[in-house]
Amino acid sequence: MKTQWSPQVMLGIGIGAALLLGLLFYKSAQTVPPAAHNNEMMNETIKTYIDQHPEDILQAVEKYQERKTNEMIAQLTANIKSKKNELEQNAADPKLGSDAASVKIVEFFDYGCVYCRKMQPLIAKAVQNNPDVQIVFKEMPMFGDASTTAAKIALAVNKIDSSKYYQFYSSMMHNQNNNLAEAAMEIATGLGISADKIKQVMQDASIEKTLADNRKLATEIGVRGAPAFVINGELFIGLIEPDLLQAKLDAAKGLKSTESTPPAVAQPTPPDNTTSGQAADQTAETSKTPSDSSSTTTAQ
Repeated sequence: MKTQWSPQVMLGIGIGAALLLGLLFYKSAQTVPPAAHNNEMMNETIKTYIDQHPEDILQAVEKYQERKTNEMIAQLTANIKSKKNELEQNAADPKLGSDAASVKIVEFFDYGCVYCRKMQPLIAKAVQNNPDVQIVFKEMPMFGDASTTAAKIALAVNKIDSSKYYQFYSSMMHNQNNNLAEAAMEIATGLGISADKIKQVMQDASIEKTLADNRKLATEIGVRGAPAFVINGELFIGLIEPDLLQAKLDAAKGLKSTESTPPAVAQPTPPDNTTSGQAADQTAETSKTPSDSSSTTTAQ
């Protein structure tokens, strides 16, 4: 199979080659008479060196990528730390659990996202097994108008009666109606809230502001897909295995996990935010925020 390198790798190769070329030019200037400095000789010298030492180019690329990755992790970790209050203390966000909880899980999600739905029972079990954990829900619609309408209905339910939000959220995650907006209204009215009241509250400017704030915050901390979670200053994008989730909660509570220590940079399952009906036509591109195109996991 023909190897296809990403633009980042190609950039790294270019930088590595440039560094080696600079060294070669310096050495040749010390040993070769000025009259011999012509393009043909330099090109031949470069080609010969690369042919004989390809590992030098690869090592330069690896070091460059490692340095840039560490810089990115450090920057995202700093961003998350600086946004702690916006992540955990925004009064407009729906929440499950006590505000005095020792650990907060912040979730960015879309009701049309298959992997968001798969995470719901895992999150529910985590809350059940860890009563000192609070979930902060960040509505982040990505699948167009239907998802946006569903998110607005969800926030309206929370404003009208916050005690009914989690039931709404859970029902939406198990919903089989392909029309998210229609399903959201059916579930909300099924909780005893009138459609007229919901439509009225949906027009509140604070609803749109909350969604805009969530999108902005997601971009600032490196969220590029869903589901995304921030746990104890650490960002995960995609599915989190139950054992890893519990280990992270234990670590946040200062407990020693019975599981093996996870790596500093976790590797979650990449999100594939497609679902049936309206969302089925969406590709992985729709799982990205407008400002970025890759997924990221960082450690504190």
